[in-house]
Amino acid sequence: MDTIATTFPDIPRIYTAIAEWATCLLFIFFMPRKYDKAMTAGIAAAFLVLQSFFLVVTANVPLLLWIPCMLVAFGLMFAFLAMCMDYPYHICLYYTLLSIVAAELMASVGWQIVRGCYQVYSGMNRFIAAVVMAVVYGLVLAVIGWIELRTLEAQLEVRVQWQDLIPPAIVVLATFAISNLGFALNIFAEGKAVDADLFNTRSLVDLGGLVLLYAVRLRLIGIQAQRELERIQTILSAQYEKYRNAREAIDMVNFKYHDLKHQIAGLKAEMDPEKRMQAIEEMEEQLEEYRPERQTGNPVLDAILSGKEAQIRALGIAFTCVADGALISPMHVVDICTIFGNALENAIECEATVQERGRRWIHMLVTEKKGFVYTEISNYFEGEIAMKDGLPVTTKEDRKMHGYGVRSIRYAAAKYGGSVTYEQGDEQFAVKILIPKPITQSDRHNPVL
Repeated sequence: MDTIATTFPDIPRIYTAIAEWATCLLFIFFMPRKYDKAMTAGIAAAFLVLQSFFLVVTANVPLLLWIPCMLVAFGLMFAFLAMCMDYPYHICLYYTLLSIVAAELMASVGWQIVRGCYQVYSGMNRFIAAVVMAVVYGLVLAVIGWIELRTLEAQLEVRVQWQDLIPPAIVVLATFAISNLGFALNIFAEGKAVDADLFNTRSLVDLGGLVLLYAVRLRLIGIQAQRELERIQTILSAQYEKYRNAREAIDMVNFKYHDLKHQIAGLKAEMDPEKRMQAIEEMEEQLEEYRPERQTGNPVLDAILSGKEAQIRALGIAFTCVADGALISPMHVVDICTIFGNALENAIECEATVQERGRRWIHMLVTEKKGFVYTEISNYFEGEIAMKDGLPVTTKEDRKMHGYGVRSIRYAAAKYGGSVTYEQGDEQFAVKILIPKPITQSDRHNPVL
């Protein structure tokens, strides 16, 4: 005769529903949301009722309908995430897959502990069982939340494509099949009692599935980081090449400038006063075109500014620069090109969209402030730019190939323990960079993508 030591009722569907809802809510809490807290709470309450009602009323469906009902339950989880999370559908689907296995593990482990409590204390009632389940759910959610928090602190994020969903989907399908089909066949064949070994198998399989999913996640993060690093390195190389071209142009200008100076000295020996003065005046006018525009104290920064000067003039942008270039001299030439080249390019592109030319302006400041090298590049701006992870979201159509300029600025500043912030308001947009003095590249400050 079977006893509670060998058999036990299957997990009440209400507990499964709460587990599925709670894991979804956990990921929604950590991720960007579409709505404010009140609206999100209302949606969450509605889906809790809907999820619980559906699973409870479908508890006794025939085996033929069991899998379709499970698919509908998973569809409700996806709808909950998609409605609340400010992410594309394929990323919401990824978190749905993660939520399915986490919920299965929570419900299985919790019900196993309840079963053990019944063995020890036969008089345990439903209230105590519910408390035990709540404690187990809280512990599992706390562990998953800790993992998510650590991921956010490292500024790592899964930005999967549709094809990246194949490995986690296979893991979830295999986990769900192994952990649930035995239960389903046993229940529908013999009733609601389930052998203890099935519970053990189910919990172990769910735990292994969750570990595999997070292993896949770390792999996806690594692949994404490598992709971004390659693109950022391409941007760094491009900025450095621009600097080299600008440096060559400046050298040519300086050569021409000094050559003309010597010609003027020779013309002063011209005997005909009228011809001499006319030639001198013409050459002095030509010299104005070659006059070095910026002298910041840093030749790399001078080259970057001179390279942008023609474009700034053509667009009619009022450009002011107060920069102590000596402060950034310890930085690597590539990092200077990355920070100032990308920041100025972004500002110039923004000003080019301003219809009224008289409103176009850019101001750059490089100074020392309370033991930091403080850089600010601000420009006129109307409207609002969406922000994500502290960075402005590109407004260009091809988002896969753009938006890496702002990431490369943060990447370069992080090498020196610096931080980058973006601010908008009062008809201006500004990027502000703080780098501790003295400027030294340290392994303690690993670049963050």
